[in-house]
Amino acid sequence: MKKLIWVVASLFAVGCGGGGGGESPTHTPSVSNLSMAPRGVALNEGGGVTNIGGSIDFADSGGDLAEARLEIYNSDGALIGNIVLPVPADGIKEGTIAGTFSVATTGGE
Repeated sequence: MKKLIWVVASLFAVGCGGGGGGESPTHTPSVSNLSMAPRGVALNEGGGVTNIGGSIDFADSGGDLAEARLEIYNSDGALIGNIVLPVPADGIKEGTIAGTFSVATTGGE
């Protein structure tokens, strides 16, 4: 029996830069339009590694977006990986973050 591994990625948190004094930003960044392919992969698909491509739009009224955190969950809802991505968007108030990453498709039952 083949086990299906669902890859669920979400942009969990975005961080804003600041003056460095520990101050909280007065604005909250937002994300929308998550797109990724493929949405799921079978166990051992791609010879043990599959590339996932995706993009997400962001808006940050302060223009000081500093990082994005990508979290990957399996079909049981368990976190299986996360990536913190620096976002070189100083002064940019909206845009799209896109990329590709590799996911291992091997594993036990």
